[in-house]
This record gives sequence, C-alpha cells and structure tokens, in this order.
Amino acid sequence: MLGFDPQSFKLTLDSWLAQLHPEDRPRVARAFEDYVAGRSAEYRVEFRQRTSGGHWKWILSIGKIQAYDDNGRPLRMLGTHTDIDAIKAAQAALLELNATLESRVTARTAELTAANQELDSFVYAVSHDLRAPLRAMMGFSGVLAEDLGPTLPPEAKGHLHHIVQAGRKMSALVEGLLTLSRSARGPLQRHRVDVSALARARLAELAAADPARAVAVSVEDGLVFQGDGRLLASVVDNLIDNAWKYTGATDQASIRVEACEEPGYRGFSVTDNGAGFDMAHTTRLFKAFQRLHRQDEFPGIGIGLATVQRIVQRHRGHVRAQAEPGKGAAFSVFLPLSSAAEEVSEPS
Repeated sequence: MLGFDPQSFKLTLDSWLAQLHPEDRPRVARAFEDYVAGRSAEYRVEFRQRTSGGHWKWILSIGKIQAYDDNGRPLRMLGTHTDIDAIKAAQAALLELNATLESRVTARTAELTAANQELDSFVYAVSHDLRAPLRAMMGFSGVLAEDLGPTLPPEAKGHLHHIVQAGRKMSALVEGLLTLSRSARGPLQRHRVDVSALARARLAELAAADPARAVAVSVEDGLVFQGDGRLLASVVDNLIDNAWKYTGATDQASIRVEACEEPGYRGFSVTDNGAGFDMAHTTRLFKAFQRLHRQDEFPGIGIGLATVQRIVQRHRGHVRAQAEPGKGAAFSVFLPLSSAAEEVSEPS
C-alpha cells in the first residue's frame, strides 16, 4: 500500500510515527492514547503517511484492544489500515466544486438582482415619463372636443374618439406597469391582515358603483393572515374585480370568498359563476398583458393576475386557477402556514 518491501521494512512504533505527516502526528498520538486509557470508545483516525516514493497517502486506521492483563492494562491491539486516498481526493474535489458553485450562484444572484432592480427602475421611470405627454394628449383632445366638437364632421369626430380611447388605454397600461413595478419594490411590511374585511369592503364598493347589478356574495369569516396589508389588499381587489367583471353577463351572478388549504399552506379562494375560461390556456393567465377574452367582451389590460402572482410569490406562496368556459372560475391563494394569524400578535 505504501510501496515498501514487507520483508525489509522493520516497523516499530517510532518508525511508524516518523512516517506520519507532521500535522497529523499529534492528533494520531492523542487518539491512540485516549483509546488505550479508556477515554474514548473506539480507535478510529485518518492521517497522511509517507510512501516509499516520498508522497503522502491518506490512511484510515481502525483498531481494537484484544487482550488485557490482570490489572486491566491492554496487552494486544488488532487493527486495519485502509487506503482512502481516492476518497479524500474526491472529497477535496467536491468541496472545491461546492465552493466554486456557491460563488457562481452568489455572482449570478447578484447579477439577477441588479438586472431586476434596473428593470424595475426603467419601468418606473418610463411610466412616469409617459404620463406627461399622455396628459397633454388627453387634455388637448378634450379641449378640441369641447370647443370644436359641434363643428367637426362625423369622420373627424370618429378620429377624435379613437384618439381619446387610445389615450385612456395607454394611461391604463402605464398605471398597470406602475402597479406591477410597485408590487416587487421595497421590503414587505408584515402584520395582521383581515382578508374577510378587505373582501367585504371591495364588494361593497363595486355594488355601490353599479347599483343596477344584483350579485349574490358570500364572504367567510376569519380569513386572517400575516403579510403586507397594502399588497394583500391589491390581491383581494384584483381577484374580486375580475369576478365582478366576468359575471357581468351572468344571470343570478354569485361571488364567494372562502378558506382553502393544502399541506403546508392556508389561504383563500375567490369563486364566481361567470364566463370562465379554457384551462388549456392557463400558462398565459399570469403573464403581463396576456388576456383570454376579447376587449369587446370584457375590457381590461391583462395586468391584474400578473400582479397577484408576483405579490403572492413575494409572500412565499402560490396561486392556483380552476375554471370551465361558461361555468365560472376559482382563483386560490395559498400562503405558508407561518402566515397564519394565530402566530401574529401585531394588530393591523
């Protein structure tokens, strides 16, 4: 194993110790002494030993006392030496790989964080810069319609109407970009959030704004979680607004807000009996500006569900959708059990 001729190599304790690596020698001697003195239950030690070629080889030494004299002193010890050089080399390579991988992951995480921050800053700046020309376009369009509207020919009035509509859509897109950007900016402010109260308040606002509609609503009590109140309120508003919108053409419309759970998570779901959608298109649901319904059917910009998913993911949760065309949809928000209100003492 070490390259010596067993016939010519005379092994004594001193000659053996002399072959050990200077850094390992004290540790090996201490392990041997502790075992012989009964201070440790086993003799098992790893060390480097010099080969006949002058190199160092890793050895695993395991020994056991075989006999004692009448006074309990050890007389004979039997053991094995195993070549573990390849194992040690593999361990060293793995440690180096892990260290390199960790540094690469750290570097990539820093790059990704910087890229996300730059993108968020870009979106925020562009959105703000777009507001001024939009305000000017909408303002002058309004002035034109007010001052010259009665004198404009029908074709010109149509063009003006399209300008106003396009401006309103662009304004909504800008607000959507700002909302999406804000949902990923700044630290989470965690406190007790009463989702039941938020849902009832939003449903009351929608009913007051559209008194001609009769919608049966049901909100379960006790939907209380720990999280960022402003962001979770945005989740509730977006989900309920969608349910209200997509039940607009439904007879006997209904919206339910109730608890849901799965292993490790507890949350709430918003269920409606409205237009629904084909589950084959769910991959598009949570992407910004992706919509499953035509604008003339249900107006919107396709930013709400993207905002919902981003906020829920920031809370270490996830969103699940279930729907069927013409039979409604259910959106379930699952938050980690650590977000349960029972563990929160701070009031909202």
